[in-house]
Amino acid sequence: MQIKKFKANNMTDALTLIKREFGTDAVILSAKTLSHDRSILSSFKKKGVEVTAATDNNDIEKNEDEIITKNNCKDYKKLYDLSALSNKQGAFITSFNRKMKNKKSTKKNIDNKIINSNYPDDKQYSILDRLIEKNVDGNSAQSLVNELNNYTSTSMVSSIHNDIHCLAKIVDGKNLFAGPVEVTKGRQKVLCFAGAAGVGKTSTIVKLAAYHSLMKKNKVAVLTLDNYRIGSVNQLSVFSNIIGFPIGVASNYTEIKSLLRKYNEFDLIFIDTPGISLVDEAHFNDMKNIIHQIDIDDVFLVLSSNTQLSDLKAFVDKFNDILVNRLIFTKTDESLSHGNILSLLLQKKIPVSYFTNGPNISGDIEVANARRLVDLVFSYDNDLNLSDQNGVNTKSTFSCYENKKIVGL
Repeated sequence: MQIKKFKANNMTDALTLIKREFGTDAVILSAKTLSHDRSILSSFKKKGVEVTAATDNNDIEKNEDEIITKNNCKDYKKLYDLSALSNKQGAFITSFNRKMKNKKSTKKNIDNKIINSNYPDDKQYSILDRLIEKNVDGNSAQSLVNELNNYTSTSMVSSIHNDIHCLAKIVDGKNLFAGPVEVTKGRQKVLCFAGAAGVGKTSTIVKLAAYHSLMKKNKVAVLTLDNYRIGSVNQLSVFSNIIGFPIGVASNYTEIKSLLRKYNEFDLIFIDTPGISLVDEAHFNDMKNIIHQIDIDDVFLVLSSNTQLSDLKAFVDKFNDILVNRLIFTKTDESLSHGNILSLLLQKKIPVSYFTNGPNISGDIEVANARRLVDLVFSYDNDLNLSDQNGVNTKSTFSCYENKKIVGL
């Protein structure tokens, strides 16, 4: 076995060098990020990568300064420990090794023609790179690229734009989207909204209440358990007067039950809850006890898009105790990277209903779908012109208001 270190500006360039020199027998053992001084005072640095690859091909010309063998490398076994690698490096290594394995095992028919060339091409490695750069976790990114590989091998020639289009179809088939709130006349629907303080629960409720009240002509009432936060009831009161929906304030089960009876003939009841932190067990248990005694149709967990993935998962795990069955992601306009949303949906399997993308009550909310989510993930890639073959700009907002403005808001 021959082991060699390859240095390059980025992982993609390093993989190209490895393929060129080691061919289809190459296996990636490790990778790390380098920083090279570019001035005497080291005032700024240019980053690069160092990738260690191996091959069993003995015909390759050896370079004594760069080839490492078992005998002269004390840390040989450590090269195989990929657990300490970063998320991005681990995904590249897994992806590259799988590519080489698939390529090596490609079968040929009796005419010696390749009949199975099902391995990722360079453009799909670019998709993998972009997904990870957009904060999609390594395992989810790798899984999507594997599916993309299978999808595009029988459908079309791979290109960045075709791959993004296919990626949206793949995501669409994973049951990650719950659709909008639907109202059936004659049957009341009670919706509860929970989440941390400041994520936009109340604003989201007002947007949905305005839409269903003014656009859909449903009878809407908003009840709040959030009597902890200063100004919460006042905020609701202002929009209640403008839009015309009643509000009710409750602090315990008896009061909320009384309000539900009062608005029994309304089509939609929105229940706002106090913001709960990950460590606030007392208020969370109070809210949980109330919610468990109410007949609720859907419990929405409202999450901020600019929250890191680990915290998003922690909130989902915590709020699972109140039987959350839908998600809403707010503030998509306040983040340049939305891979955390895609990762959370793929990992937790709780579907999303809405994205909110601004402060305007009359329209900054949109129904979540696969195309929109993939657009969000890639929307700030300056070198990508995200438009389909008909020239439709996929960065545009798909508002649940259908581009209609509500007069007076």
